[in-house]
Amino acid sequence: MRRRSVVAGIALALAVCVSVAGPPATATAHEPTGERGFGWHGFDFTRPETVATGLEAPWGLDFLPDGSALVTERNSGRVLRVRRGSAPQQVTQISGVVATGEAGLLGLTVSPWYRTDGHVYAYLTSSTANRIIRFRLTAPQVQQPIRTGLARSGAHDGGRIAFGPDGMLYAGVGDAGPPATAQDPSHRNGKILRMRSDGSVPWSNPTAGSLVYSLGHRNVQGLAWDWRGRLYAAEFVRAASTRSTASCRAATTAGRWWRE
Repeated sequence: MRRRSVVAGIALALAVCVSVAGPPATATAHEPTGERGFGWHGFDFTRPETVATGLEAPWGLDFLPDGSALVTERNSGRVLRVRRGSAPQQVTQISGVVATGEAGLLGLTVSPWYRTDGHVYAYLTSSTANRIIRFRLTAPQVQQPIRTGLARSGAHDGGRIAFGPDGMLYAGVGDAGPPATAQDPSHRNGKILRMRSDGSVPWSNPTAGSLVYSLGHRNVQGLAWDWRGRLYAAEFVRAASTRSTASCRAATTAGRWWRE
């Protein structure tokens, strides 16, 4: 049996929630190389360089196997491909995007099995709700929803999606305004959701039949894993805010024990 727990804390405007996972997973393209100053895909973060300009509200970003990047523009609904030495190229326009305030075309992630399935995933706000879709660059006009019905708002829409080292798709969903939704295990807002690549519920989630992996969140904007497979989530919160502190404190109650 492996035990996992979720702990949270707050420092100024940043809330970090840590999920303690099992043994280190096999290295993936999403993991750092371990060399000082170098990160994903061998980029040297100590020597930044400009590779693209003129982007409008870029929000989500992930890399294809060839090292080029896919970038979402929140307000325009466009997905652009960025390569060093050439201008950004539009690969598709995501249909049904309604951008208001913090809502619009948000997170994007590339399937860990991209070489075989060709899938790219995106999180977007429609006129009625937030949803997660997937598509292929070979037929970008075919956009398949895998999760719908996530409450939308002009703020607190969350939107970050990423595949973890366990091959599951994680989604940070904002509380869409009402703080009480983050505390409600039956509500999918104010949560980090964990799902299979087709949007279905894994049997190993904390609660059987539920997508909820962690609760008590206000507005998750970042997801990342360390080399031990521990999940870190960054929250978009206000410093010294009573509500923000309450949201972080609630996240500490999200720890569950379960069998993997």
